[in-house]
Amino acid sequence: MPPSRSSVRAVIVLCLALGACLGRQPAIHAAGEASTSMLLLGTGNAGVYRSTDGGAAWQPARTGLPAGGVWQVQADPNTRDVAYLTTGTVFRTADAGLHWQPVSGISPSGAGVTALTTRGPLLLAAAPGGILAGGSRAAWVAQLPPVPGGAPRQIAAAGEHLVYAVGAGGALYLHGDLAWLQHGAPWQALHGGLPNGPITAFTYVPETARPQSMCPNPGGCVELYAGVAGHGLWQSNDSGHSWQQESSEQGALPVNVTIRAVLSTELHTIYAAVEGLGIYGSQHSGQFWQAARSEPRYTYTALVQAGSSIVAAAVGHGVQVFDANTATFVWRKQGQGLPAGVIGISLAAVAATAPPPVRIAKLPGPCATLAGYQLCGPFRQYYYANHPPLLLFGYPISPPQYDKTDPRLIVQYFDRARLEYRPYQSDTVRVTPLGRLTTATRRFVPQRPERGMTYFQQTGFNVGRTFLAFWRTHGGARILGYPISPELREANGDGSNRTYTLQYFENARLELHPEQSGPFSVELGLLGRQYLCLRTGALCRN
Repeated sequence: MPPSRSSVRAVIVLCLALGACLGRQPAIHAAGEASTSMLLLGTGNAGVYRSTDGGAAWQPARTGLPAGGVWQVQADPNTRDVAYLTTGTVFRTADAGLHWQPVSGISPSGAGVTALTTRGPLLLAAAPGGILAGGSRAAWVAQLPPVPGGAPRQIAAAGEHLVYAVGAGGALYLHGDLAWLQHGAPWQALHGGLPNGPITAFTYVPETARPQSMCPNPGGCVELYAGVAGHGLWQSNDSGHSWQQESSEQGALPVNVTIRAVLSTELHTIYAAVEGLGIYGSQHSGQFWQAARSEPRYTYTALVQAGSSIVAAAVGHGVQVFDANTATFVWRKQGQGLPAGVIGISLAAVAATAPPPVRIAKLPGPCATLAGYQLCGPFRQYYYANHPPLLLFGYPISPPQYDKTDPRLIVQYFDRARLEYRPYQSDTVRVTPLGRLTTATRRFVPQRPERGMTYFQQTGFNVGRTFLAFWRTHGGARILGYPISPELREANGDGSNRTYTLQYFENARLELHPEQSGPFSVELGLLGRQYLCLRTGALCRN
């Protein structure tokens, strides 16, 4: 049974296996409209990223996950903040991607799962031994027999009793009885007019399911769209038993092309990502097609709707955001914060719980107003006692507030840092170790001492002369902490997509900006802003 219309409004999912970026794998998703812009991006080479602003800015969301790629991300349409992913092993998040835990009981080894989908309250997981069903309150059991040819690339549950699977070789299969394994029905290969070639994209439109009396297929008819490699986009009105091509006579959609992703919204607007030619849309159930305006002609491998936007993962070009609130949708911007070369393979929009309101803390002592925020008592004293404060901390970007995880802890966010104060312990203000917190999912291999560099035995890393001079004259370990990484070349999340030489310390990130001369060539990264964005979704860069 497909998700109910109310649940479809809550979450939209499109998932694409890794091979799609390499020209092999398909995309399958459940149609609908997301109620929030909380997005998860699964990548083939850099884990998971999270966006709280509709795809404009992205932050790593890998806590609890192993290093490496993700095969698929799957939102739970029935429970807020819950999503799943598979790396071969299935993981679950209950806080919209901030933390992940492995799901036990799926198979003896807990591994081998290649695809996920949901059916009502259950999660379906495809493994070499067949399709398993389970959930947070249900034991895992074998529900459907193995898909011919090995573990499928993707699966989707649609209609009353229908399960679709794209097999390892790209063939499309249907199982017409989603009751229990003892019914014993085999998988049926769907040809019905489809040309020869692997399926590269697939979607169903649940709201068009019709009763059994109007369809020869047991369980009713579901409208489907499928891309076939080199043969364009095809549509079926009878659950996949017969197909017709979405041809160029019906608009501007090319025919002899490869469709890499296809998305259907609740209002029955269809979007198709054409390899090398960008995205096309139809507001008329595929009758008339138009290309996106002002769009970079990239190859897109995953599409998802976030409010009035369409968010697309582009091969070699991160994430692109389109305005879909017009008759002809328009390219708007590129998402920021993703590392260069990331391979986006799966997008999911999760219905997320609104964060609780911030509890403002009142601090004793004199206050100063800076950038529109009050800087009071111990925070004001500490801020101005360390020079130069704008270089070390930046401007305040939040009021003093009680921390959500420790209600006795008072914190205040700044551009480059977060200060914390525990009045129940002492009057001491400390710098939050944002360097460690923002790199918690990364593993830096300790170094050996190197000539021309200073080696810190406390953490096992070297610091070069430029960063060392800055460290010694700007608070040292007391403010910045000890080094916790080697020097790196990577983007710093400032929205420019430029790479910098940088190094993480316990409390900060030092960055070399050669475009700025003299003593200003070293800056502290905007970890305060980035951590606030990661925790609350506030001040994420556009």
